[in-house]
Amino acid sequence: MGAAGDPFHRIRAQYGRYLSVRESDDQLRTRLRALAAERPRWGYRRLHVLLRREGWAVNHKRVQRLYREEGLAVRCRRKRRRSSVARLVREPMGAANERWSLDVVSDALQGRVKVPLSYGGR
Repeated sequence: MGAAGDPFHRIRAQYGRYLSVRESDDQLRTRLRALAAERPRWGYRRLHVLLRREGWAVNHKRVQRLYREEGLAVRCRRKRRRSSVARLVREPMGAANERWSLDVVSDALQGRVKVPLSYGGR
């Protein structure tokens, strides 16, 4: 495109590069912050869907950029460690030497080959 058909020819000629003429995102930023405050467990993808339903003509990349610039993030939930085996509830001992325990970690055979054992009986 030549200088005649390019409305930004002067801007490029004067500054050497393109200057953005994008409109301000202030209203979108405030609405995004409000939605994120209402639903803190929702990320930018689900908030983008809400914005589209409200009538905002915005794509997911713009929502992600604004979400990141506003410092919004979904907090990571820490996983609870659960045992796969149910614990046995033992009644307390009544007297000394009522219960004995043995804890063997490894043993050696005659040929001096170590055999790992995992026995933690109580």
